[in-house]
Amino acid sequence: ADLTRNLVGFTRQGPLAQLEVLRPESVVTSVVATLARTLPPQLKVETSFAPTLGAIEGDAGQLYHALLNLCLNAADAMGDRGRVAIALRVTTLADHPTLPPGDYVALTVTDTGPGMDEATRQRVFEPFFTTKAPGRGTGLGLAMVYATVQRHRGAIDVVSTPGAGATFRILVPISDKTAADADVAREPSRVTAPPTASRGRVLIVDDEPLLRAMTQRHLEREGYQVTVAAGRNQPALANALAWYV
Repeated sequence: ADLTRNLVGFTRQGPLAQLEVLRPESVVTSVVATLARTLPPQLKVETSFAPTLGAIEGDAGQLYHALLNLCLNAADAMGDRGRVAIALRVTTLADHPTLPPGDYVALTVTDTGPGMDEATRQRVFEPFFTTKAPGRGTGLGLAMVYATVQRHRGAIDVVSTPGAGATFRILVPISDKTAADADVAREPSRVTAPPTASRGRVLIVDDEPLLRAMTQRHLEREGYQVTVAAGRNQPALANALAWYV
């Protein structure tokens, strides 16, 4: 439901659906918990928070999906091995090209991937622009991140060179309200109660290798038997369907 709302908000450029006072570190913690359950162990996720951050105002679900999208893009770029570093700091802006002066929370996501050239960096937030092979990406992920940051009265930029990874920086204004007033950001779209018995067989069919691996790992940790297939012509799919029938 949150993802659908984000997509509708992106296409309509509408206002934030749920405005609340948030602790930014709580959003990051929720995303890191998801990544720990889904990413391969060779991909390391590190976090670094400033001692005092203050609070921000926004939609916890949209911010969660935006940060998760950045991290999954980083993981996809690095492949089987690498490191994603997520940092939260407070910065004071005086002459930013698009933001008014003031105090902002700066959230950075840095990866050790192959990086990108200047032509790619200039277009990375364009809707439907992607460097992935046909069928492996829609080109909407980073465009949705950009739209989410804009709706939070913020800005996002990226620094990258070939062979040196990439760093995405999100700036969101600090709220006049204190962190003590903030509701703890929740991880959206979580099932309120786990199944009473995680037993059974699950068939996963998806052409995205990373998504297949993430889903398989999560379900297996919940106790399910999992069969995966990349497409309808895969032998694994035929065997699994024969078993189900």
